[in-house]
Amino acid sequence: MDLDQSRRFFAETAAHDYPATQLVAQAMVVGALRKSDPVLASRHLLALVKSFYFWPKFFLDKQTEAPGLMEGCVAMFHGPLQLEISVDADAKS
Repeated sequence: MDLDQSRRFFAETAAHDYPATQLVAQAMVVGALRKSDPVLASRHLLALVKSFYFWPKFFLDKQTEAPGLMEGCVAMFHGPLQLEISVDADAKS
């Protein structure tokens, strides 16, 4: 294992996380998310999503196909951070 190469890889992938961090930070500013550390919050959300969609494809060339999985990731993020979203009543059933 090449530790320097691993560090470069993770530094490169972290650079791609910036838009999500900005989105979370802006949601906190407008009150859609409880004020917290936007970097930490976005890392939590991205960790959930990447664990199911990015890493399996990257390492195993395997696409995750599970209905409702993305919604579950968002719901886990939603709960502790009190994300306020409007959901159509018909969509809940």
